[in-house]
Amino acid sequence: MNSPPDPDDNGNGDPWIVLIGVAAVVLVVLIGFLVLWKMRENEKMQECLMTGRRDCAPIAIPSTG
Repeated sequence: MNSPPDPDDNGNGDPWIVLIGVAAVVLVVLIGFLVLWKMRENEKMQECLMTGRRDCAPIAIPSTG
């Protein structure tokens, strides 16, 4: 029926699975940070435009030469 527990098994699981899990959590945190950063940039732009200013975003003018 049930086999006795392995004395060498410390219950941590496969190290690759743990590594993949940690990498997935780090990736989700980084993506969340990127999304929040972009939302903050958009909020700053919207706030600038709502105050009636015209110099909210730089305009790149190609040089002729």
